Amino acid sequence: MVKRIVAICFIFACTVAGWMILAGTLMVRTEQQDDRLHSAVGQLWGAAHTQMPPKIFLASEYTPANTGQDTRPSIALDSSDVTVDMKLNHRRKGLLWYATYQVHFSGEYTVSNPADKAQEMVVDFAFPAEQAVYDNFRFAVDGQDLAEIAFNAGNIARTITMDPNQTRTIEIAYDAQGLDEWNYDFGASVKQVRNFSLELTTDFEQVDFPQRSISPTAKEKTAAGWKLTW
Repeated sequence: MVKRIVAICFIFACTVAGWMILAGTLMVRTEQQDDRLHSAVGQLWGAAHTQMPPKIFLASEYTPANTGQDTRPSIALDSSDVTVDMKLNHRRKGLLWYATYQVHFSGEYTVSNPADKAQEMVVDFAFPAEQAVYDNFRFAVDGQDLAEIAFNAGNIARTITMDPNQTRTIEIAYDAQGLDEWNYDFGASVKQVRNFSLELTTDFEQVDFPQRSISPTAKEKTAAGWKLTW
């Protein structure tokens, strides 16, 4: 009887070990497949978004950015009023599902010329992701849509004339698609943010805030998801 019990236990142990090896093999293969398919989804649908506000420069001091982390000193915005609407739209690649989304972005910014003379300023706007398609793009100054806007490596730059002590309103909007995350980043060179508001609405309930991010100042449950306000 003792020998039989020992034999049964040994067979059981071998069976468990076999399943553990099989499970480990499947996990490694799934992770490898996930890395490959995740990249493919990003190329087809759009990558994670990190949107930054437009940067304002004196035209005489302007040089295009040539690095991913822009540290050029710029003129502070007087106010920022941003609205974002996100709709979850899962995509399947192979046997795996990915959290893809559609996003409508709209930002209204004001900037002032503090000088007693007219000055030319450059509005430099960087799109949130290189691997993305942008529809219904709008760039307006004081309600006037600007035409013939040149795109350069994910940026647009437009020179505007500012009268003495004038304040002008800049509007930027687009529709796009992304993957996994959407972020709003003030940039490494920004020391102070004035009169800022951001309203984000979703059609899904599960929302996570990564470390070192700022939680919303107000959360309102909606029929479909959330309305979050900063």
